[in-house]
Amino acid sequence: MKSTFVIFIFLVMVLPCQASAQNGNIGVGVILDDPVSISVKRWLGKTTAIDGALALKSGGKDADSGAFELHVDYLKHNFNLFQINEGSIPVHYGVGIKLDNDKTMKTSIRVPVGISYQFQNTSVSVFYEFALLLDVSNSNLYSESALGVRYYF
Repeated sequence: MKSTFVIFIFLVMVLPCQASAQNGNIGVGVILDDPVSISVKRWLGKTTAIDGALALKSGGKDADSGAFELHVDYLKHNFNLFQINEGSIPVHYGVGIKLDNDKTMKTSIRVPVGISYQFQNTSVSVFYEFALLLDVSNSNLYSESALGVRYYF
């Protein structure tokens, strides 16, 4: 049941984006982390976007079936920090939320900072992101990082 709810929330975030997909506003890809995540980014304007990632965990016999990680962030981008001849290197920062139900439901506030390279003549971008997180249930501060790739359509 929990997995169905998480997939529903993820689809609610992605499906409204179909109308603008022809403009290259939607990026779909993977985050190469443990666990590997599906990543979606939707540009809202020239410098703002919403991104999210979903990982369904399937570990050993001790892992909960239906365990997942889901995060959604609102991001601002600065395209002027690094000037290059081809493509672009925006730096982004923002705020978001992460849900993780490995053994119990954990809700955290995310503060991501990252950088990406957007290739000029293709619809592919690669990115690296570092995030500080605050677990709201016990006030623990922790961090995570991710390397990923997205294809825009």
